Amino acid sequence: VILYSNQIHAIKELVANGSASTVFFRGVVAPVDGIVEIPFEEPIIVKLDLIWNKNHHLHSDVAKFIDFTRGYQPE
Repeated sequence: VILYSNQIHAIKELVANGSASTVFFRGVVAPVDGIVEIPFEEPIIVKLDLIWNKNHHLHSDVAKFIDFTRGYQPE
């Protein structure tokens, strides 16, 4: 890793102008971004966890995101 950034737009600009390559989750890059998607031959399984302070007020958009992601929990 040469550069780490949470600025997706900046990363996409570096890739689009040929200065970098990256690994993104599917759906982060739209075909109109001018970046080519090359999937891994063997898919990479990623387990993500969400954590938050249960004693802290959640903004409505955060609560909606949590509710949305709960729909993808394995049975």
